[in-house]
Amino acid sequence: MKHIYESFERIAAVSGNAKHDLLVEELMNEDTLWAMKRALDPMRTYGVGKKTLKDTIKKLSGHGTKHASVQEAELLLERLQDRSLTGSAAKSELASFFTTYSEESWHVLTRIITKDPRAGMSGKSVNKALGRDEIVIFEVNLAHPYTVKRVKKWPVKVELKHDGVRTVCIADLGAKTATFLSRTGKEFHAFRTLSSDVISFLTAGLGITSGVVVLDGEVITGDFLKTVSEVRRKGFDAKDAEYHIFEFMTEREFIAGCALPEERRRGRLESLYRRAAAVLGEEGMDSLAVKLIEQEIAHNDKEVRAKFKEKFEQGFEGIIVKQTHTLYERSRNAGYLKLKDEVETAGEVDLKIIDVYEGEGKYEGMAGGVVVDFNGVPVRIGGGFTDQQRAEIWADFKGVSVTYSITAWDEEQDEMTTVLKTVKPSQHKIIGRLVEVKYHEITEYGSMRHPRFHRFRDILNKGEIV
Repeated sequence: MKHIYESFERIAAVSGNAKHDLLVEELMNEDTLWAMKRALDPMRTYGVGKKTLKDTIKKLSGHGTKHASVQEAELLLERLQDRSLTGSAAKSELASFFTTYSEESWHVLTRIITKDPRAGMSGKSVNKALGRDEIVIFEVNLAHPYTVKRVKKWPVKVELKHDGVRTVCIADLGAKTATFLSRTGKEFHAFRTLSSDVISFLTAGLGITSGVVVLDGEVITGDFLKTVSEVRRKGFDAKDAEYHIFEFMTEREFIAGCALPEERRRGRLESLYRRAAAVLGEEGMDSLAVKLIEQEIAHNDKEVRAKFKEKFEQGFEGIIVKQTHTLYERSRNAGYLKLKDEVETAGEVDLKIIDVYEGEGKYEGMAGGVVVDFNGVPVRIGGGFTDQQRAEIWADFKGVSVTYSITAWDEEQDEMTTVLKTVKPSQHKIIGRLVEVKYHEITEYGSMRHPRFHRFRDILNKGEIV
């Protein structure tokens, strides 16, 4: 696998159009393509997180010298994927791989397992280089903001929008495993109990013990702050988590597109619940942490807004409006319309920056956000910034030049291209600057819910805050 590692490194070393051209060349190698597909296909997960990998090797003396073959790595990956290898047995096999094979082999294996080739590419860029859709792009149906003009047909269905985490579940009934993914395809590891409940529910409702189905919904664990932190913890089992489902389809329908409109998809989901209830009984269903999101009907804009006000006053985040004739599309579209920010209790406040934290992934080497002082409570503000602002904030915070990329339409090439830009420190101190922050509401802990940067409220004049 040394040649795959070297291929990854060559791809990582270039950018822009040069990266695309090199990708075209490198992907002609079957082994490199195999590794890319294994790493970037969101439907393939391995049940092992970065912390587990680190813990597995921290007491080992060193790598072996033999370069692993694709076949040897594939055998291990298949067992991790179908979960026939988990827990201490998985750690043992990974440790054996580490001590048997070369450092390059280990790097390739772990980049596949963690779904990050570390070569500055995505499934979309690989598909573009190949000229075909070789890798499934993980996307879900996202909502546009609600406006009456976007509604093409009345009545509409109205669902609660919970303070939870959007979660897609890939349930393999044959393997009796349920894998939970974020809306961008990142795996959540904290749902062992919930996984068991999902399999019990689907087995009862479908009456089959093989096949792969997909659920879409929101996971909640009591309160929003707890939910967000818990679902990302490896080795933790969120036993009080509930999965509130609003979509159900086969794996093929999720990937290739479901031909059923919302009204029929909902009918199918309700039928699944009725069959499961008939098998498990009322007590059996109540004991499961799998819930059906309730729907109501609204016949016009006035009713939609009345339902929103009612649900918000009950403590919910907002509502989702669904048009009954629309399909489930893995993109942002008007099939789902969200209404959650038009509330009298939402506010804005001017606050001083007391710290800056680095971003992750795309925003590594830039500001992930700022920390502000809100009545003595430090609050992290990570949303609302442009990429340029993130670069400028980090440059001023660290006193270094920061390079970032922007995607723009190239008229000459008639395609989207990536352009690198560099910002230098402005000599203005970022700590102490005043920002306007918009928020949803004040939490019981004295913090802000859904805070977002809106704009700088101070004026910089010759390096001083005015």
